[in-house]
Amino acid sequence: MYQFDKIKLVIWDLDETFWKGTFSEGGVEIPEENRRLVKNLTDIGIVNSICSKNDEQQVLDYLKQCGMDEYFVFPSINWLPKGARIKQLISDMQLRPANVLFLDDNRSNLGEAEFSCPEIMTGTPELIPQLAADAERSEKKDQNHKRLKQYRILEEKHQARSAFSSNEEFLYQSNIRVEILKACKANLARI
Repeated sequence: MYQFDKIKLVIWDLDETFWKGTFSEGGVEIPEENRRLVKNLTDIGIVNSICSKNDEQQVLDYLKQCGMDEYFVFPSINWLPKGARIKQLISDMQLRPANVLFLDDNRSNLGEAEFSCPEIMTGTPELIPQLAADAERSEKKDQNHKRLKQYRILEEKHQARSAFSSNEEFLYQSNIRVEILKACKANLARI
């Protein structure tokens, strides 16, 4: 069931949902109302992500070319089943499924997401006009996109950490140095 006031994250399928057409077949077009919706959601503090079955680099390049790449965090673009990817994406973003809306034109993908994340809200592209109307009515409380920036930092940390096999390896590679001082009178006010 759709509850706008609970949404913190919208996860978009791309083909026939965010844009018209199928990317792998060429000739996709992003409807202006979807561009505006993603921007409005960002302005009110709702973050956007992607879960799509496509070739990642080609899609990211296209979104950059369209000026839309900056509005999406933690994109999951590959050919694996969506349910597990959505569950992982929500976990990586440190959210609860109850605060996530997943939009997809394929009902089996929606069912898979609901199976993997029973509390998740789901909808087909027919929900987009209602979502847009709710976003328009909502107070613009994040014009500086503070929330998006926070998730961008979390995304960067997640990517950096995933390059290492353990937290210890990550810390060693960070080259952090600690200095222990016994004479602390100079720093007494700070202590």
